[in-house]
Amino acid sequence: MQGVELESNVKLQDHVMVSDSVVIKEGVTIPYGSFCSMLTFDAENKEFVETESENSEMFKKGSIAYIPREIALKESEYLGATSPYNNEESDLDVSDEESDADPLEEFNQELRELFMTCQATQKVSPRPHDEFIKSMVMEIKSLKLTFNVQNEFVTEAIFNSIMKFDFIDKASDFKDLTNEQLAGKVLKTLKAYQNLIKDFISGENEQIVLVEEAEILCAKHEVLVSAFHLIM
Repeated sequence: MQGVELESNVKLQDHVMVSDSVVIKEGVTIPYGSFCSMLTFDAENKEFVETESENSEMFKKGSIAYIPREIALKESEYLGATSPYNNEESDLDVSDEESDADPLEEFNQELRELFMTCQATQKVSPRPHDEFIKSMVMEIKSLKLTFNVQNEFVTEAIFNSIMKFDFIDKASDFKDLTNEQLAGKVLKTLKAYQNLIKDFISGENEQIVLVEEAEILCAKHEVLVSAFHLIM
C-alpha cells in the first residue's frame, strides 16, 4: 500500500482493508469489514467516483467506500453459476437439519445482517439519505436475485428489519412515551424508509403482506402492542 497513513491510536477491526493514499485521523476506530478507499460507488450513476473527505470526522483523505454486493461476489456466487464443489466427493453426511433448511429464513437472516451492516456504515460514514436508500435498494435486489424470492417476502423482511433495528431492540428507550408519541415515532421511521419499501411493492399482494406483518409484529411485542390502533 502506497501513501497510507494511520495517525496515532487508530484501530482497525477485523477484515478491514485500506487502499493506497488513504489517511485516517487520530483515535479513529474503523468498523469490522470496512473498505477504506479514495473511491466509492455512486449508486445513482452506477460508477466509481472520488470520495469527499473535507468534512470527514474520520479521514484526512478517503472514506469508507460503498461497494455493491454484486461487485464483491465471487464468480461461483452469481445466480446460476456452477458451484466449485460440484465435482468433489465428500464423506460427510448432510444432516436432516441442514437438508430441511428453510431458504426463506436464510434470506430473512441475510437481509437482517445486510440491513445492520448498512446502518453501521451509514453511522460512521454518513451519506445523503436518498443516496443511502438507493444503495440499500441495490443491495437488496442483488440478494433477492441470489435467493430467487418474490417481492412479498422481500417486503416482509425489510419491514421486520426496520422495526427490529429501530424499535424492538431498543424497547427500553420507549417505555416512558405515550402511545401517541410512540406511534408518531414509528410512522416517522416508516416514512423515512418508504422509498425502500415501495421499490418492492408491485401489487396488492405486497400491500396485504405489509399490513398483516404490521399486525403480527404489534401483537407480538409489548413495546408496540399498546400503540397498535394508532400505528395501523
